Amino acid sequence: MKSRLFNIIQLVAAATAAAGVMTIFSACGAKEDGTWMNCHSAQMLVFGLGTAMTAVSVFMLLLKNKAARTLLGLADIALAVVCMAVPGKIISMCMMADMRCHTVMKPFVILLCIAVIVLTVFTLIYTFKKNRKNENRNRQK
Repeated sequence: MKSRLFNIIQLVAAATAAAGVMTIFSACGAKEDGTWMNCHSAQMLVFGLGTAMTAVSVFMLLLKNKAARTLLGLADIALAVVCMAVPGKIISMCMMADMRCHTVMKPFVILLCIAVIVLTVFTLIYTFKKNRKNENRNRQK
């Protein structure tokens, strides 16, 4: 039960990361000439990775197979690590440190990716604990 609870919270965090970068926590807007800054590409990539993390979390919630849940959890952690590295490391941000992409989007992405990683680890831990308890009960019978 606890693993499902952590998984639901993980799903909400991943969905918030995807939706947040497109709404409240978006990167810088378009330039006056209508072109976009580099941070817009980072925003779009974070949206794609956040959507992928959300899909993985949904599959983790639906599947009962321990091996499948473990592999999906590891994939979710990898996606979160890559997503965390997008703003500033994989895709460069605006030059000035006081721009919206540095002050709003980047901290938001890092915070939610750390939350997804921690929640995924807790989900996997409780999945293994639950399966060990079930194995011990089956051995006693």
